[in-house]
Amino acid sequence: MDEEIFKMEEFGVWKLVPMVEGKNLMSCRWVFALKRDVTNKIGDLKARLTCRGFTQREGVDFGATWAPTCRMRVFRMLMAEASADKKSMTAQWDCTSAFLHAPVDYEMYMTQPPGYEVVNEDGEAKMVCRLLRAIYGCKQSSKLFHDMVKEELTSIGFVQAKADECLFLLNKGTSYMRVLVHVDDFACTFNDRAMYDEVFAAVKGKFRITDYGPISKFCGICVERTEEGEYRLHQRPYIEELLVRLGLVGQKGPCLSPEKSGTKAKLRPVEEMTREEEEFMRAVPFKEAVGALFYLARSTRFDIAHACGQVARFMDRPAPSHWEAVLRIYRYLARTKEVALVMRSEGMECELVDQFLEGFSDSDWAGCSETRKSHTGWLIRVGGSLVAWYSKRQTSVSQSTTEAEYVAAASAANEVIWWRRLCQDLGYECNAPVKIWCDNRSATVLAEHEGRFDAIKHIQLRYHVLRDYQARGLVKLVWRSSRKMWADVLTKNCVPHHFRRIVSELMGEEV
Repeated sequence: MDEEIFKMEEFGVWKLVPMVEGKNLMSCRWVFALKRDVTNKIGDLKARLTCRGFTQREGVDFGATWAPTCRMRVFRMLMAEASADKKSMTAQWDCTSAFLHAPVDYEMYMTQPPGYEVVNEDGEAKMVCRLLRAIYGCKQSSKLFHDMVKEELTSIGFVQAKADECLFLLNKGTSYMRVLVHVDDFACTFNDRAMYDEVFAAVKGKFRITDYGPISKFCGICVERTEEGEYRLHQRPYIEELLVRLGLVGQKGPCLSPEKSGTKAKLRPVEEMTREEEEFMRAVPFKEAVGALFYLARSTRFDIAHACGQVARFMDRPAPSHWEAVLRIYRYLARTKEVALVMRSEGMECELVDQFLEGFSDSDWAGCSETRKSHTGWLIRVGGSLVAWYSKRQTSVSQSTTEAEYVAAASAANEVIWWRRLCQDLGYECNAPVKIWCDNRSATVLAEHEGRFDAIKHIQLRYHVLRDYQARGLVKLVWRSSRKMWADVLTKNCVPHHFRRIVSELMGEEV
């Protein structure tokens, strides 16, 4: 706490003034936390003084508040790109007391910090803090800091990517540097040490930046580089912490897949439960356990994405059978916690984008037994490395397998358009259509021309954007055998041997 107050005084965060009548006075409080390293051991003890921003008034204490955060798919892309270049290096920065760097944009007042009040002769703390710089807890602090970072990086030659506002790019001849910003954490990739040293010196002159060396942990994702130059992305410490926190350590029976296979094994709502079952479900941390899984599913563990989507449908009224399905996911994670998503790109320097960028699209027609809605699943690979995936129930009912696959392919095509934009930002040519593999021949034909009008006249107009993309040469829907459809694991509960084969190929390690 003393260190935090010293930083506040050093930055000149506030000045003590008499309270101005009619102004809004915010309170503040202390927040304490433990910072852990890659091995989940306690590193630092943190004490942070935060204002209670929920008492701010719009137009009086704040205006615009939105600030971007980086997309995990962009981070995975940078790791895939770095794995393809033997000269590529990585670095991780952390900005100390990040928000305190940014001046405030409104006149704001806060009570004095508890335990550090300056009192008058009567022993009363009548003075208040007029904020001069952004402080943790203010609604606009994150935006003010991001704007400051953007201004500094662009002033030294960086260009903000169009595909992601948190990605900044610097190119000088054959040398390049990428900086991905997530609030106060910075992930850097570069191939020229001299350029890096120059940039770091310039940024350090503006912010209190610490270089922690090669990236080891970013946004909770542990990063390991192998001798072959590959990058292993895993979340073993987070999985272990979850198992301990939820009391699931030592669950019997490790599972080969996160969900039971077969149509009969699909989860369904339970109409009635006994009193004992209701009491049991009130005692188990169902919502916490399911919510924690989605962070894993979005970061590195695409293999549990479909299973997570299935159990999340019963958040409102879960039953013991649903809890058993959640436990199965955790037993599977406990068995595979050492498995990492391997970034092993085969090369990025090519003239045609379809040589290293490809998509896979699949659908499970009428897979939901209650709503009869289908399930969309797609994945994107760059240079042989898996960088993006999606698994979600469709919003409308499809009347045929062709329609379900067509809707899924349209969703994948929208993602591919964004990836083409990101590749252009990174300097890669996008001259040829990107192949999207689909295991339904009728859907590939429908993407080329209208076909039978009566059979497709009910399909919503927004899905026909796929046909427009294909006509413009941006994507190309191509048939692929169902046996080689890797997006299967994102749409249905596959049998264990089929599931493990696909996941092992995509992960790059045996599951």
